[in-house]
Amino acid sequence: MPTPSDLQPDPPPGPEGPGPVGVIDVVLFDLGNVVFNVDFQRVFAHWSASSGVPAATIGPAFVADKDANRHFEVGAWTPEAFHRHCNARLALGIAQDSFEAGWNNIFGPATPGIDHLLDALAPRARLAVFSNTNHLHERAFSRIYAGTLARFSRIYTSHVLARAKPDPAAFTAVASDLGVAPGRILFFDDTVANIAGARSAGLHACHWRGLSDGVRAAHAHGLLTAAESESLLAVG
Repeated sequence: MPTPSDLQPDPPPGPEGPGPVGVIDVVLFDLGNVVFNVDFQRVFAHWSASSGVPAATIGPAFVADKDANRHFEVGAWTPEAFHRHCNARLALGIAQDSFEAGWNNIFGPATPGIDHLLDALAPRARLAVFSNTNHLHERAFSRIYAGTLARFSRIYTSHVLARAKPDPAAFTAVASDLGVAPGRILFFDDTVANIAGARSAGLHACHWRGLSDGVRAAHAHGLLTAAESESLLAVG
């Protein structure tokens, strides 16, 4: 999932991975803006409607408060503590339920073609998720995208791991739990810093700007045939 710093433009990505293409046992996906669409502007608009504070004021103040979301996404803060902090910091003055409704307004549609890609990959590699997220978002996305998420064998979240991307140690912990060498994992993420962290931990990593990036990387690693790739690219 994106964090406030992810609202800033990304620099161009570098080369795809730490070494030569080899056997991939696990394909590891980020969630927000990879498996499904998320947009913080929807959060700010909802909070604005509930509080009367302009979204143009809420957004920059939230983005500037870099530590708050990180505390929440590594499990250091409860939902109630996060609500109290944001209420004070952003001068929202809204109740917990209204705050949470706005926070969960971040979610949009699933990525077109993502289920087809996952179904094509499943016979050739284990599918897993590693997302920087929090208790409230996980509870919401687990319900909203239940059908798509059922395709993954494991879902790792930063608030449970108490570690977040782009820390290479977070990727090492995920690889260890999966029982797979980092070099046998292909990781997709929409944030360049997270790609760099994954590569530092020894994973192969692809900067995801759309389904076509995932399809081409999977084909390059021998996980999709040319015909399957062409069919999936027609969707994404």
